[in-house]
Amino acid sequence: MVLITDKFHKVSSGTRAQPTTLTAQKALAASSISTAALNGWATDTPVDFQLYLPDSNNLDNFGNPKPIPGSQSEWTGIVSGTTITQLELTGGSDSIYPIGAIVVALPTANWADSLVEGILVHANANGSLLPSAVTTSLSGTTLPANTVATTSITDGSVTTSKLVANALSLATVSSASSQSGITNTAVILTGLTTSVTIPTGGRKVRICVQVPGAVSTNIATWFFSIYNSATVTGSPIYEYKVTQTLAGSGIVAASFFHEYTPTPGSQSYCAAIRCDTGTGVTDLAATRTSYLTVDIK
Repeated sequence: MVLITDKFHKVSSGTRAQPTTLTAQKALAASSISTAALNGWATDTPVDFQLYLPDSNNLDNFGNPKPIPGSQSEWTGIVSGTTITQLELTGGSDSIYPIGAIVVALPTANWADSLVEGILVHANANGSLLPSAVTTSLSGTTLPANTVATTSITDGSVTTSKLVANALSLATVSSASSQSGITNTAVILTGLTTSVTIPTGGRKVRICVQVPGAVSTNIATWFFSIYNSATVTGSPIYEYKVTQTLAGSGIVAASFFHEYTPTPGSQSYCAAIRCDTGTGVTDLAATRTSYLTVDIK
C-alpha cells in the first residue's frame, strides 16, 4: 500500500515519465488533479512533480513552452489512473491552475529531503549504520539457511554463554567391564549408556563408541552395537563387526561412529559387545576404559 508519508519516492515507473496537462481546473486547496495521461509515472510510491503555466512565446530547445516566471509550484501526490490524489504542496504557493497547465514529474527539493530523511532512519549523517538498524533479538525467529557464511564468523565471536540451551550438547559416559566365558548370547559393557535432549530443528547426532583391545583365544566375530534405549533391548540402530581370522591373535579393538537424525526430545543410548562364536574371550581388558559419546550437531 502506498502512503503519502513514505520517504522514498520514485520519479518514474521505469520509463521516462511523460509531461502532461490538466484536463480540469485545479482549485485552491484541491486534494487531487485530473490530467490527460500519466504515462511512465510511478504508481508504487508517492511522486514529486511541478505545476506551472506555459509561456507559448518562450520555448525551450525541444520546442516546449517554458514556465511563466512565478507560476511554478511543487507537489507530492499518489498516481491513480490519470489522477494524482492526496496532494501536498512542497514548494511555492498554492494557486488556481486552469485546464492546459503543465504537470511534469521531476526530482524536487522535497524528493531529496524525503530520501535523506528515509536514510537517516537507518544511518548516521556520516553514512555509518545506526545500532538500532539491526535487531539484536531473534526470539521466536529462525534465520534462513546460509544467511551467515562461516567465513563471516570471526574466531571467538560465538561463546558458550551465547548458545541456547541444548543447542550444543556433548554427553560422555565411560565404563570398564570384564567377563570370562562369553557365549554367543552374552552381552557385555552394558554399563555404557547415556541420555541427551535433542532440540527441534532437524538436528543430527553422532554416536561414537571406543573400545580398548581384548585378548581373545578363539576365532570369533565381534559385534559392537548401539541401541536407542537405556538398556540392551530390541534391535540395535547400528552394528559394527570385527572378525578374527586366527585363534589367539590377541587384541580386538574398535572405534567407530554412527550419525542419524533422531526424534526431538529426550533420547537414551547404550552400547554393547557380543561374540557370535565359541567362548570368545578370556579377559576383556578389565582395567581399561570404554567410551560412549553422543554429540548433537
